[in-house]
Amino acid sequence: MVVYGDHSTDIQVLDFVASLKRRFIGAAFNLDDARARLVLAGQFEQAAEDAGVNWACHTRDLTALAAENFVEMMWRVPNGGRRSLERQLGELMRFIPARPQQLEMRTPEGFAWYALYPDAYAQAADAWARAASAPGGRVLVIGIRSIGTTLAATVAAALKLRGLLAHTMTVRPHGHAYRRSTALGADLPHADHVIIADEGPGLSGSSMASVAETLVARGFARGAITFFPGHGNGPGPHASEPVRRCWAKALQITTSWESLRLDGRTANDTMGELAQLALQEVVNEPLQDVGGGRWRSLVGKSAAVACAVAPFLEQAKLLARGSGNAKALLKFAGFALWPASTGEAMTIAEAQFRRLEHLAQMGWTVAPTVMAHGWIGLPWIEGPRLDAAHLCTRRLRRLGRYIRDAAGPPMGSVQTEHAFGRLRHMLVCNARELLGELAGQCAARASDAVMRSVTTQDLPSYGDGRMAPHEWVRSGMTMLKVDAAGHQHDHTVIGGQPLWWDVAGATVEWSLSADERSELARLAGVVDSTETAYFRAAYAAYRAGIAKLWSEHSGGPTNENDCIRAMRYYRNRLAAELASLDWLGPSRAL
Repeated sequence: MVVYGDHSTDIQVLDFVASLKRRFIGAAFNLDDARARLVLAGQFEQAAEDAGVNWACHTRDLTALAAENFVEMMWRVPNGGRRSLERQLGELMRFIPARPQQLEMRTPEGFAWYALYPDAYAQAADAWARAASAPGGRVLVIGIRSIGTTLAATVAAALKLRGLLAHTMTVRPHGHAYRRSTALGADLPHADHVIIADEGPGLSGSSMASVAETLVARGFARGAITFFPGHGNGPGPHASEPVRRCWAKALQITTSWESLRLDGRTANDTMGELAQLALQEVVNEPLQDVGGGRWRSLVGKSAAVACAVAPFLEQAKLLARGSGNAKALLKFAGFALWPASTGEAMTIAEAQFRRLEHLAQMGWTVAPTVMAHGWIGLPWIEGPRLDAAHLCTRRLRRLGRYIRDAAGPPMGSVQTEHAFGRLRHMLVCNARELLGELAGQCAARASDAVMRSVTTQDLPSYGDGRMAPHEWVRSGMTMLKVDAAGHQHDHTVIGGQPLWWDVAGATVEWSLSADERSELARLAGVVDSTETAYFRAAYAAYRAGIAKLWSEHSGGPTNENDCIRAMRYYRNRLAAELASLDWLGPSRAL
């Protein structure tokens, strides 16, 4: 099933450098700011290294300086973090051509969605440097791109503060996702020790293993190689036997959440302080992990059995309780670049915070109260969650107006074409797997027929992506939206799409009739047409894919029943929408 997707954004180099310059003016005022600068610099380095531009080495110097500033602030070195990134960026600009140039900047998954911190790698480097098994000598730190630009620079900066000589380089493994291979240049620096840093291991662990095996083939002793992974769970189920042997032989150092320190305090203590700011009163109980769908136990039966949930795709969430019924939600939003930034290098959390403030001012949700370390805190919205049976004319109108008000600017022709390409691939693959080859053929015909009209209309982009009834809370005489930001840039294949996506999502999730869906489309600012039918089919295929993957993560009979219910509902919706689109060719039973 096609559900996940890697995302990137095309940057105009001179525009992006100008936005970085504004971000880098003066010294970082806190660790959070220093971390954001480091991650943004690392993303710029990744774009330059992958493109092979002749000035890429100078972006490496920028990331190295950002890492040094960050680690010095992290460890509270006197006068640390004060060397000028703005001046270093000025040096870099001397080598960047004045002509327009476009680079592809990829999203580092751990920083964007999975609460992976460069702080953890600095701590791992400190532990490695202090260990008796890590004597002095020259250390080569190899980061695996994309995220490896930031991680390698952070590890090297931490080692240098401990008096070690550290040299960095980054690599991009190639080949099948489960059988990566890595090429290393002939000018590989001499080193006594090698550290390989990445956010993995993933399903196969082959990326880090491929670097290690190439190093061994080049004459490095296996015992001189250490893995700095993002977690200590080892490779996933698709690891080959040679990869498993490689991991079993390698020294591995990682920093768990329990031992992670953020700004001088444990991560748990830091979250407690953020919760107190979000609650604006004392936290009376330990924070409750409500990520991975666990929030469903708090919101009533109708939401607990809702189809439109994706526990394995959720970002980390924590619930804080104060006196009485006061509650606040902390959600990890990420500190990588927000790809829709225009003229300003913002992190994902910063962009989501602004968006939530804007929607709150319009009366659609509650305003966030705190943002730090990639997390956003906001009041927990009390009240019963809605279900499709609660639909009435007044609520239908509010749904349509919300879709319109929450919409973003048009994406542009190139982005829209890329967005449609992702949607087409997902729809065809999932339809074929869920309903058979004839359904896949129908999906392909429908895609070909609507491609021109979809990619040439200058519609606003969708603004939410979570339109199911349980995403709404009845509050007095109105309804408020929860989880109202960030889904157009999550770890799925959907990404940015035209406004039809939210119209389709609301139509499918609320089981709207033909008249209701036409009215919803009108209120949102579009026409109920072949294009909206196509997006309904795509939405159903996407959600059916999530339900199928969720079944593989099922934790018991209740989850299994939810998965079966969701699979049946979305698969039937997909079949119905494809049948309505099959005027494009000879009628075929699905």
